[in-house]
Amino acid sequence: MRRMRLAADEGAKEEEMKKLLEELSQLEDVLLQSKGNNNNKNNKFFGGERIGWLDIALGCYVGWFRAVEDFAADDAVRGLLPSTEELVEFGEDFTKKLREAAARR
Repeated sequence: MRRMRLAADEGAKEEEMKKLLEELSQLEDVLLQSKGNNNNKNNKFFGGERIGWLDIALGCYVGWFRAVEDFAADDAVRGLLPSTEELVEFGEDFTKKLREAAARR
């Protein structure tokens, strides 16, 4: 994703996007295949009834999501956090500055 954000022109950006989509597609296939190989589709984990490597790899992020939700819901910060649109705008501006700095090198 970083290579895509820092691509010098639209052609390079498009090429990096194709690579990213291919990689994400492969990940999606593995996730679906892992979940689909279970006899019971309602298992708690990707590997079935026991935690496996995929559960560990993805599950380590759950705490962060919960922490962010709890933080954002607190009265002390509710209404003070930037909106999704503001975060996207910040990211785009920051990426533009990174590209400009890379072009000066």
